[in-house]
Amino acid sequence: MVLSRNTVAGRRGWLSLAAACALTSASFGVHSEDYDVRLAPAFTGPQVTGAHFNAAERAGDRIVVAGQSGIILYSDDEAATWKQAKVPVSLALTGVAFADELHGWAVGHDLLILHTIDGGESWEIQHFDPEMDMPLLDVWFRDTQEGFAIGSRGYVFHTTDGGKNWGLNEVFTNDDLVPDAHLFSMTATKSGNLFMTAEVGALFRSEDDGQTWEQLESPYNGSFFGVAYPCEKRLVAYAMLGNAAVSDDGGKTWVRNDFPVKRSMLNSWELDDGTLVVMGLAGRIVVSKDCGQTFVDRSLKEQIDLTAGLPLKDGRWLFTTTEGLITTELDLD
Repeated sequence: MVLSRNTVAGRRGWLSLAAACALTSASFGVHSEDYDVRLAPAFTGPQVTGAHFNAAERAGDRIVVAGQSGIILYSDDEAATWKQAKVPVSLALTGVAFADELHGWAVGHDLLILHTIDGGESWEIQHFDPEMDMPLLDVWFRDTQEGFAIGSRGYVFHTTDGGKNWGLNEVFTNDDLVPDAHLFSMTATKSGNLFMTAEVGALFRSEDDGQTWEQLESPYNGSFFGVAYPCEKRLVAYAMLGNAAVSDDGGKTWVRNDFPVKRSMLNSWELDDGTLVVMGLAGRIVVSKDCGQTFVDRSLKEQIDLTAGLPLKDGRWLFTTTEGLITTELDLD
Protein backbone atom coordinates (compact mmCIF):
# COMPACT_ATOMS: atom_id res chain seq x y z
CA MET A 1 0.00 0.00 0.00
CA VAL A 2 1.47 3.34 -1.07
CA LEU A 3 0.81 6.31 1.20
CA SER A 4 1.90 9.90 0.72
CA ARG A 5 1.44 13.15 2.59
CA ASN A 6 0.10 16.22 0.80
CA THR A 7 1.71 19.64 0.76
CA VAL A 8 0.13 23.07 0.46
CA ALA A 9 0.73 25.20 -2.66
CA GLY A 10 0.15 28.86 -2.01
CA ARG A 11 -9.53 20.81 4.62
CA ARG A 12 -19.25 13.95 9.17
CA GLY A 13 -16.32 15.11 12.87
CA TRP A 14 -15.86 13.61 16.49
CA LEU A 15 -16.11 15.60 19.73
CA SER A 16 -12.89 14.55 21.51
CA LEU A 17 -10.84 15.01 18.33
CA ALA A 18 -12.41 18.39 17.75
CA ALA A 19 -11.65 19.41 21.32
CA ALA A 20 -8.04 18.36 20.92
CA CYS A 21 -7.95 20.38 17.73
CA ALA A 22 -9.00 23.51 19.62
CA LEU A 23 -6.21 23.07 22.15
CA THR A 24 -3.40 23.10 19.59
CA SER A 25 -3.45 26.80 18.74
CA ALA A 26 -0.28 27.37 20.76
CA SER A 27 1.68 25.18 18.39
CA PHE A 28 0.59 27.49 15.57
CA GLY A 29 2.28 30.54 17.04
CA VAL A 30 -0.45 32.05 19.27
CA HIS A 31 1.23 33.06 22.55
CA SER A 32 -0.16 36.35 23.85
CA GLU A 33 -2.63 35.99 26.73
CA ASP A 34 -4.42 39.13 25.51
CA TYR A 35 -4.82 37.87 21.96
CA ASP A 36 -8.17 36.26 21.14
CA VAL A 37 -7.31 33.76 18.41
CA ARG A 38 -10.98 33.21 17.66
CA LEU A 39 -11.34 36.68 16.17
CA ALA A 40 -8.21 36.49 14.03
CA PRO A 41 -8.16 35.13 10.48
CA ALA A 42 -7.23 31.47 10.05
CA PHE A 43 -3.60 30.61 10.62
CA THR A 44 -1.47 30.54 7.49
CA GLY A 45 2.02 29.24 6.84
CA PRO A 46 3.99 26.08 6.13
CA GLN A 47 2.75 24.38 9.30
CA VAL A 48 -0.75 23.99 7.88
CA THR A 49 0.48 20.86 6.10
CA GLY A 50 0.52 19.11 9.48
CA ALA A 51 -2.75 20.50 10.80
CA HIS A 52 -5.44 18.41 12.42
CA PHE A 53 -8.21 18.05 9.79
CA ASN A 54 -11.73 16.88 10.57
CA ALA A 55 -13.77 16.98 7.36
CA ALA A 56 -13.57 16.47 3.60
CA GLU A 57 -16.15 17.10 0.89
CA ARG A 58 -16.43 17.64 -2.84
CA ALA A 59 -17.68 20.88 -4.35
CA GLY A 60 -18.19 19.71 -7.90
CA ASP A 61 -14.77 18.53 -9.03
CA ARG A 62 -13.04 20.50 -6.29
CA ILE A 63 -12.07 18.94 -2.94
CA VAL A 64 -12.45 21.01 0.23
CA VAL A 65 -11.05 20.03 3.65
CA ALA A 66 -11.42 21.78 7.04
CA GLY A 67 -9.78 21.51 10.43
CA GLN A 68 -8.01 23.23 13.29
CA SER A 69 -7.38 26.96 13.67
CA GLY A 70 -9.90 27.83 10.96
CA ILE A 71 -7.81 26.17 8.26
CA ILE A 72 -9.70 25.32 5.05
CA LEU A 73 -7.82 24.07 2.00
CA TYR A 74 -9.08 23.29 -1.49
CA SER A 75 -7.66 21.32 -4.41
CA ASP A 76 -8.57 21.42 -8.10
CA ASP A 77 -6.14 18.66 -9.13
CA GLU A 78 -7.31 15.66 -7.08
CA ALA A 79 -5.24 16.42 -3.99
CA ALA A 80 -1.94 16.90 -5.85
CA THR A 81 -1.67 20.50 -4.65
CA TRP A 82 -3.65 22.64 -2.22
CA LYS A 83 -4.54 26.30 -1.82
CA GLN A 84 -5.69 27.89 1.41
CA ALA A 85 -9.07 29.58 1.66
CA LYS A 86 -9.73 32.96 3.22
CA VAL A 87 -11.40 32.29 6.59
CA PRO A 88 -12.20 35.13 9.03
CA VAL A 89 -11.73 33.14 12.28
CA SER A 90 -9.21 30.78 13.84
CA LEU A 91 -11.64 28.41 15.51
CA ALA A 92 -11.51 24.63 15.16
CA LEU A 93 -13.72 23.47 12.28
CA THR A 94 -15.44 20.10 12.57
CA GLY A 95 -17.65 19.64 9.49
CA VAL A 96 -18.19 20.85 5.94
CA ALA A 97 -20.96 20.35 3.37
CA PHE A 98 -21.75 21.62 -0.12
CA ALA A 99 -25.15 21.92 -1.77
CA ASP A 100 -23.54 22.39 -5.20
CA GLU A 101 -20.15 23.35 -6.62
CA LEU A 102 -20.35 26.89 -5.23
CA HIS A 103 -22.51 26.98 -2.09
CA GLY A 104 -21.05 25.41 1.04
CA TRP A 105 -21.11 25.59 4.83
CA ALA A 106 -18.61 24.72 7.55
CA VAL A 107 -19.21 24.43 11.30
CA GLY A 108 -17.01 24.53 14.35
CA HIS A 109 -16.49 25.62 17.92
CA ASP A 110 -18.45 28.41 19.63
CA LEU A 111 -21.49 27.48 17.53
CA LEU A 112 -19.71 28.78 14.44
CA ILE A 113 -21.32 28.48 11.01
CA LEU A 114 -19.39 29.66 7.95
CA HIS A 115 -20.69 30.08 4.39
CA THR A 116 -19.06 30.21 0.97
CA ILE A 117 -20.50 31.11 -2.44
CA ASP A 118 -17.31 30.59 -4.46
CA GLY A 119 -16.65 26.88 -3.97
CA GLY A 120 -14.72 27.28 -0.75
CA GLU A 121 -12.18 29.92 -1.76
CA SER A 122 -13.51 32.47 0.75
CA TRP A 123 -15.85 32.20 3.75
CA GLU A 124 -18.02 34.50 5.84
CA ILE A 125 -19.62 34.08 9.25
CA GLN A 126 -23.33 33.30 9.36
CA HIS A 127 -23.57 32.39 13.05
CA PHE A 128 -21.17 32.72 15.98
CA ASP A 129 -21.86 32.60 19.74
CA PRO A 130 -18.62 32.50 21.77
CA GLU A 131 -20.50 32.95 25.03
CA MET A 132 -21.93 29.44 24.66
CA ASP A 133 -18.48 27.82 24.37
CA MET A 134 -19.92 24.76 22.60
CA PRO A 135 -19.03 23.11 19.29
CA LEU A 136 -21.18 22.27 16.33
CA LEU A 137 -20.08 18.89 15.00
CA ASP A 138 -21.77 18.32 11.64
CA VAL A 139 -23.60 20.16 8.88
CA TRP A 140 -25.93 18.89 6.15
CA PHE A 141 -27.77 20.76 3.37
CA ARG A 142 -30.63 19.50 1.22
CA ASP A 143 -30.13 22.29 -1.34
CA THR A 144 -28.83 25.85 -1.40
CA GLN A 145 -31.64 27.02 0.92
CA GLU A 146 -32.40 24.36 3.54
CA GLY A 147 -29.90 22.82 5.88
CA PHE A 148 -29.03 21.79 9.44
CA ALA A 149 -26.08 22.29 11.76
CA ILE A 150 -25.93 20.04 14.83
CA GLY A 151 -23.68 19.54 17.82
CA SER A 152 -23.30 19.57 21.57
CA ARG A 153 -26.15 19.40 24.09
CA GLY A 154 -28.67 18.30 21.49
CA TYR A 155 -28.54 21.56 19.57
CA VAL A 156 -30.08 21.47 16.08
CA PHE A 157 -29.90 24.66 14.01
CA HIS A 158 -32.15 24.86 10.93
CA THR A 159 -32.30 27.31 8.05
CA THR A 160 -34.63 27.62 5.06
CA ASP A 161 -33.01 30.69 3.49
CA GLY A 162 -29.44 29.59 2.89
CA GLY A 163 -28.30 30.53 6.38
CA LYS A 164 -29.44 34.16 6.48
CA ASN A 165 -31.52 33.09 9.49
CA TRP A 166 -30.98 30.09 11.75
CA GLY A 167 -33.59 28.69 14.11
CA LEU A 168 -32.60 26.58 17.12
CA ASN A 169 -34.26 23.40 18.35
CA GLU A 170 -33.07 20.94 21.00
CA VAL A 171 -33.37 17.20 20.55
CA PHE A 172 -33.21 15.21 23.80
CA THR A 173 -32.48 11.54 24.40
CA ASN A 174 -34.50 9.13 26.54
CA ASP A 175 -31.51 8.74 28.86
CA ASP A 176 -32.22 10.20 32.32
CA LEU A 177 -28.53 10.87 32.99
CA VAL A 178 -27.65 12.39 29.60
CA PRO A 179 -30.79 13.92 28.08
CA ASP A 180 -28.83 16.62 26.26
CA ALA A 181 -26.37 14.31 24.51
CA HIS A 182 -23.92 15.52 21.91
CA LEU A 183 -25.15 15.02 18.34
CA PHE A 184 -22.33 13.80 16.10
CA SER A 185 -23.70 13.40 12.57
CA MET A 186 -26.67 13.86 10.23
CA THR A 187 -27.41 11.71 7.18
CA ALA A 188 -30.20 11.62 4.59
CA THR A 189 -31.45 8.46 2.87
CA LYS A 190 -32.74 8.23 -0.68
CA SER A 191 -36.27 8.07 0.71
CA GLY A 192 -35.76 11.51 2.23
CA ASN A 193 -35.63 10.46 5.88
CA LEU A 194 -33.00 12.10 8.07
CA PHE A 195 -30.90 10.33 10.71
CA MET A 196 -28.77 11.69 13.54
CA THR A 197 -26.30 9.87 15.78
CA ALA A 198 -25.40 10.76 19.35
CA GLU A 199 -23.97 9.66 22.67
CA VAL A 200 -25.55 6.98 24.93
CA GLY A 201 -26.48 4.79 21.97
CA ALA A 202 -28.95 7.34 20.64
CA LEU A 203 -30.12 7.11 17.03
CA PHE A 204 -32.70 9.62 15.80
CA ARG A 205 -34.92 9.61 12.70
CA SER A 206 -37.05 12.32 11.15
CA GLU A 207 -39.72 11.52 8.56
CA ASP A 208 -40.90 15.11 8.18
CA ASP A 209 -37.81 16.94 6.91
CA GLY A 210 -36.34 17.51 10.36
CA GLN A 211 -39.39 19.12 11.96
CA THR A 212 -39.67 16.36 14.57
CA TRP A 213 -37.29 13.61 15.69
CA GLU A 214 -37.94 10.11 17.02
CA GLN A 215 -35.38 8.21 19.07
CA LEU A 216 -35.01 4.68 17.73
CA GLU A 217 -34.45 1.46 19.68
CA SER A 218 -30.71 0.83 19.74
CA PRO A 219 -28.72 -2.37 20.44
CA TYR A 220 -25.71 -0.45 21.80
CA ASN A 221 -25.39 2.15 24.57
CA GLY A 222 -22.16 3.87 23.53
CA SER A 223 -21.63 6.76 21.15
CA PHE A 224 -22.65 6.33 17.51
CA PHE A 225 -20.61 8.54 15.18
CA GLY A 226 -22.39 8.05 11.86
CA VAL A 227 -25.03 6.30 9.74
CA ALA A 228 -24.29 5.10 6.21
CA TYR A 229 -26.78 4.13 3.50
CA PRO A 230 -24.93 1.78 1.12
CA CYS A 231 -27.99 0.14 -0.50
CA GLU A 232 -31.74 0.46 -0.65
CA LYS A 233 -33.29 -0.11 2.81
CA ARG A 234 -29.95 -1.03 4.43
CA LEU A 235 -28.62 1.34 7.09
CA VAL A 236 -25.30 0.89 8.86
CA ALA A 237 -24.60 2.74 12.12
CA TYR A 238 -21.01 2.77 13.35
CA ALA A 239 -19.80 3.53 16.83
CA MET A 240 -17.04 3.27 19.40
CA LEU A 241 -14.52 0.42 19.49
CA GLY A 242 -15.72 -1.26 16.29
CA ASN A 243 -19.30 -1.61 17.46
CA ALA A 244 -21.87 -1.34 14.67
CA ALA A 245 -25.53 -2.04 13.92
CA VAL A 246 -27.64 -2.52 10.80
CA SER A 247 -31.27 -1.94 9.93
CA ASP A 248 -33.30 -3.24 6.99
CA ASP A 249 -36.58 -1.52 7.81
CA GLY A 250 -35.70 2.16 7.64
CA GLY A 251 -34.31 2.30 11.16
CA LYS A 252 -37.33 0.87 13.00
CA THR A 253 -35.26 -2.06 14.30
CA TRP A 254 -31.51 -2.54 14.58
CA VAL A 255 -29.29 -5.58 15.14
CA ARG A 256 -25.61 -5.73 16.07
CA ASN A 257 -23.17 -6.32 13.22
CA ASP A 258 -19.79 -5.38 14.65
CA PHE A 259 -16.73 -4.59 12.54
CA PRO A 260 -13.59 -6.78 12.42
CA VAL A 261 -11.61 -4.00 14.16
CA LYS A 262 -11.80 -2.74 17.74
CA ARG A 263 -11.26 0.96 17.29
CA SER A 264 -13.79 3.78 17.09
CA MET A 265 -14.96 4.46 13.54
CA LEU A 266 -15.61 8.11 12.81
CA ASN A 267 -16.68 8.58 9.20
CA SER A 268 -17.66 6.80 5.98
CA TRP A 269 -18.01 7.12 2.22
CA GLU A 270 -20.41 5.25 -0.06
CA LEU A 271 -19.49 4.53 -3.68
CA ASP A 272 -22.04 4.44 -6.49
CA ASP A 273 -21.82 0.62 -6.69
CA GLY A 274 -22.81 0.24 -3.02
CA THR A 275 -19.30 -0.27 -1.69
CA LEU A 276 -19.06 1.16 1.82
CA VAL A 277 -15.77 2.38 3.30
CA VAL A 278 -15.70 3.22 7.03
CA MET A 279 -12.65 4.82 8.66
CA GLY A 280 -11.51 5.67 12.16
CA LEU A 281 -8.83 5.74 14.82
CA ALA A 282 -5.35 4.24 14.46
CA GLY A 283 -5.65 3.93 10.69
CA ARG A 284 -8.56 1.50 10.87
CA ILE A 285 -10.57 1.03 7.65
CA VAL A 286 -13.25 -1.55 6.92
CA VAL A 287 -14.86 -2.20 3.54
CA SER A 288 -18.16 -3.84 2.61
CA LYS A 289 -19.12 -4.95 -0.91
CA ASP A 290 -22.45 -6.51 0.09
CA CYS A 291 -24.44 -3.55 1.39
CA GLY A 292 -23.00 -3.69 4.89
CA GLN A 293 -23.69 -7.35 5.56
CA THR A 294 -20.01 -8.28 5.93
CA PHE A 295 -16.87 -6.18 6.32
CA VAL A 296 -13.20 -6.84 5.62
CA ASP A 297 -10.29 -5.14 7.35
CA ARG A 298 -8.35 -2.82 5.03
CA SER A 299 -6.57 -0.81 7.73
CA LEU A 300 -3.46 1.21 7.04
CA LYS A 301 -0.12 0.14 8.46
CA GLU A 302 0.34 3.64 9.82
CA GLN A 303 -1.32 4.11 13.23
CA ILE A 304 -2.77 7.50 12.36
CA ASP A 305 -6.26 8.67 13.30
CA LEU A 306 -8.49 9.04 10.22
CA THR A 307 -11.28 11.59 10.59
CA ALA A 308 -12.76 11.57 7.06
CA GLY A 309 -11.99 10.37 3.55
CA LEU A 310 -13.11 10.29 -0.05
CA PRO A 311 -12.08 8.56 -3.31
CA LEU A 312 -9.95 10.29 -5.92
CA LYS A 313 -10.51 9.94 -9.64
CA ASP A 314 -7.29 7.96 -10.16
CA GLY A 315 -8.43 5.22 -7.75
CA ARG A 316 -6.49 6.41 -4.72
CA TRP A 317 -8.09 7.76 -1.55
CA LEU A 318 -7.67 11.01 0.33
CA PHE A 319 -7.91 10.88 4.13
CA THR A 320 -8.01 13.72 6.61
CA THR A 321 -6.14 12.89 9.80
CA THR A 322 -5.06 14.38 13.10
CA GLU A 323 -1.61 14.90 11.54
CA GLY A 324 -2.46 16.30 8.11
CA LEU A 325 -3.69 15.00 4.75
CA ILE A 326 -2.66 11.68 3.24
CA THR A 327 -3.34 9.98 -0.08
CA THR A 328 -3.08 6.21 -0.43
CA GLU A 329 -4.10 3.23 -2.50
CA LEU A 330 -6.91 1.19 -0.96
CA ASP A 331 -7.88 -2.39 -1.74
CA LEU A 332 -11.65 -2.49 -2.06
CA ASP A 333 -11.90 -6.18 -3.03
